[in-house]
Amino acid sequence: MHNVEALESWAYSPAVLLDRHLTVESSTMLARAVSPSFAEGVNLAVFTFVDAGSLCGDRDDPAADPPAGWESSADQVVAMLRESLDRHEPDDSFRRIVGELSTRSSAFAQKWAGETSARKTGTVTIEHAVVGPLMLDYLLMPAAEDHVLMVLRPRTAQSRAALRQLADAVRSSESDRGTTN
Repeated sequence: MHNVEALESWAYSPAVLLDRHLTVESSTMLARAVSPSFAEGVNLAVFTFVDAGSLCGDRDDPAADPPAGWESSADQVVAMLRESLDRHEPDDSFRRIVGELSTRSSAFAQKWAGETSARKTGTVTIEHAVVGPLMLDYLLMPAAEDHVLMVLRPRTAQSRAALRQLADAVRSSESDRGTTN
């Protein structure tokens, strides 16, 4: 079964399929409901450091603190990008992404210059506008065609309840539209 088809069968689990440049190739509806960073076509590195600008700690006000969990998430994204670059030949897309991030985000440039190892498992906290903070454990697994599958699960009872609430909202919205994926 192709990666995207397999992911579609996980409609109520947050899961994301990333290409070697950390661009979302596919994601479940629940993953997209968890964060706009998991929408198809979004580059996770660009989203983390540029698109989510006000969230990433790369602000004009150095006294402003980034949201809880951003530093470790940003470190992980940089480490994943570096690990992918080490595994594959550099190409124009890698150069464009690293170049854009280096010029547009001092936080990225600083982290890129450092040494961070990618973790296959860990915890990320996402501040969700509707259900509040989600503390999610992630697992990164290699997938076919140089892809990585990221599967998320709630770490705490509070996050489990919030994710269930979000899943119910997704199901309800899906039923209202008459769709199933």
